[in-house]
Amino acid sequence: MEVTSLFFDAQRQKQLGNLYNARKILEQILQKDPENDAALYDIARISAGQNEYAEALGFAERATAKDPENVWYQKLLADLYLSNGRIKDAESTYERIIETDPTNLFHYHDLSMLRYQSGDIEGAIKALKALEDELGYSEEVFQQKQMFYIESGQTTKARTELEEALEVNPMDPVLLRMMADMYEAEGNEEKALEYYERILSFDPENGMVHLSLYEYYMKKNELDKATESILLGFQDELIPLDSKMGIMISFYESSERDSSLRQQALLLCDKLVEVYPDEAKSHSMLGDFLIREGRYEEARGAFLNAVDLDPSKSVIWTQILALDSQLEDYQALQDDSQEALELFPASPDYYLLNGIAKNQLGDHQGAIRILKSGKSLVIDNDALLSDFYSNLGDAYNSEREYSESDKAFEKALEIQPDNIYVLNNYAYYLALRGERLERAVELAEKVNRLAPGSDSFEDTYAWALYKNGDFKEAKKWIEKAMEHGGSQSGTVIEHYGDILYRNGKEKEALEQWQRAAMFEDISEFLQQKIKEGRLIE
Repeated sequence: MEVTSLFFDAQRQKQLGNLYNARKILEQILQKDPENDAALYDIARISAGQNEYAEALGFAERATAKDPENVWYQKLLADLYLSNGRIKDAESTYERIIETDPTNLFHYHDLSMLRYQSGDIEGAIKALKALEDELGYSEEVFQQKQMFYIESGQTTKARTELEEALEVNPMDPVLLRMMADMYEAEGNEEKALEYYERILSFDPENGMVHLSLYEYYMKKNELDKATESILLGFQDELIPLDSKMGIMISFYESSERDSSLRQQALLLCDKLVEVYPDEAKSHSMLGDFLIREGRYEEARGAFLNAVDLDPSKSVIWTQILALDSQLEDYQALQDDSQEALELFPASPDYYLLNGIAKNQLGDHQGAIRILKSGKSLVIDNDALLSDFYSNLGDAYNSEREYSESDKAFEKALEIQPDNIYVLNNYAYYLALRGERLERAVELAEKVNRLAPGSDSFEDTYAWALYKNGDFKEAKKWIEKAMEHGGSQSGTVIEHYGDILYRNGKEKEALEQWQRAAMFEDISEFLQQKIKEGRLIE
């Protein structure tokens, strides 16, 4: 009675996860009853769970010796023989298990796989045949046996058994497809085609056959037939969506190498959405392919459909926000990032993007609030933290809180001193305000040293020099900006006119102001400059 009570105590401790306590109680049982097979078995399981396979084996052997007819003891013993590398002992144990419990057909399969893993393919086939003797014909067992035949080079045997099975079941699509695959593996594609067509004669919507025909027609370079076949394959809902997603990933890579496949790829994406309209995966796959084609608006629509179906995937939200930014749709960026950060409140990226959108929409106080909240979530990411401070600098500058703006920019540069965008924006704001102009020149010079040839950066440097009174050097840099693309910017052209005027070239300055007037990005003083023919600031 005491042993029984202790055993139940041990089971309770196991259920609570207290394996150490459970083992101690089981050891007490063995002190009272050294051959208690239930206690020996439980200690073996606990030791095995802690990867103490050698120790576990000793206990399992003792338990099995006490009760050799117990299948559970024998299965644990076989597994532990395997874990200790004693393959033959594991095999003989499985043979005893089958003798003990011949009606459990899983044992035959386990023995077959054990022999296969140990390299005894003939033994594995023998176990499967014994299983067939007990079970009768089984498609799964037959396929496994065929695989073993082919792997061991017994292709004649495999074909013979396959032909015999087809005589009994001449319209079995699985058997016919196995025969087709066998011929295809041998390079006899025409013979394989005969079997594929036999299947389609009575099962015209068999998706797996259509996917095989796709490969066949691609090898023959018959692209129209190949496209038709793969579309029919994708139409078959019996083929799991994940299998088709795998095909699409491969298709993405192959269409990267061969651009002629890109239209076909989009047709397949459309087919996925048609067949699986309620699966987020199909819409997100379409979005990925549309991005590659530069069809950003449509791609965003596809990703939005995906998150409507499954909003839990942060990677898709990130794609949506990137596309909002790409499209310069700042209202959408604000709305979408707000929804994303409500779903993922610990993701600082979404706070940053929401702050950027608010800045662009003129809600600078809102931007300041969200950016201050988000930056506290940044961990071990200097680039991201610098972006937060930089955007805070933008927001404070727009609110004319210049002291706070400068602090934010200086903090951003403390974290990332070579961030060219922070250097440029900070320098430009200082130049526009006409404050700390030596610092503005220093920053602008550095950014052009780090990233030469940018018209935007050269314009900033020219403007900082101009505001600092170095008109000659400013003219040199604004002309560089004009050469590098600034001639398509109203702001740069107007700056060029102002700098020319300060260099005593009033006529040339007027010409540049007149050119700038054809653009939208100009100052409120431009028309007055043109009208009066003089610099107005």
